[in-house]
Amino acid sequence: MIRSRDNIRKDNVLYGSSVALMVGAVLASGLLQGCRSADHFRRIRVKNADRHFAEINKRVLQTHKVFTLPECIKSALANNLDIKAEELREAVRKEMATAAVLGMLPDLNVTYKGTSRLNEPGSSSQSLATGIQSLTDSKSTEKRVHEVKLELVLGVLDFGLAYFDAVQADDRVALAAQQKRRAAQNLVLDVVRSYFRVASTQHAMKATQDMISIE
Repeated sequence: MIRSRDNIRKDNVLYGSSVALMVGAVLASGLLQGCRSADHFRRIRVKNADRHFAEINKRVLQTHKVFTLPECIKSALANNLDIKAEELREAVRKEMATAAVLGMLPDLNVTYKGTSRLNEPGSSSQSLATGIQSLTDSKSTEKRVHEVKLELVLGVLDFGLAYFDAVQADDRVALAAQQKRRAAQNLVLDVVRSYFRVASTQHAMKATQDMISIE
């Protein structure tokens, strides 16, 4: 079926108009969503501030509560930012180690090739001696041909480099874990030192008050 140039031109005009309308609708919706008043953002800030203050009030310590040393150590380990940073660093190292292991996998390449034609492909054979057609018209290919090719490539050099990268990534994971343990150990030592310093100070204050009351 052969289409005229006018029909093709009309189809192109309709397609371009539909695309322009779609782009205009997307831009208009984005502008409508982005045009918000200052009161809207002020209400959002007030709501977030109220939520943050409520969370802070929940963290207020009790006035007359006596904390034991294990409780102080547990609270310090749970809320210390250095420990949180070391945990995040260790998680990143683990993800990098996983990526290094995946780098040892072979490369998979997928290619697709498709051909199509409107008319029916055909050919005929003619004798060189007599010049008479020897065979009837025939075809060797279809009107539509689809070819899918899968290639699995494994390079020895790339595999070796990826293996050494994976080993180094595992070492970095172990190093990050040891750094986190060292930070936790230093934090525990600081908490114990501060705890007994405060305890000794309180004991000295109590002994001084008792001596003053006796006199």
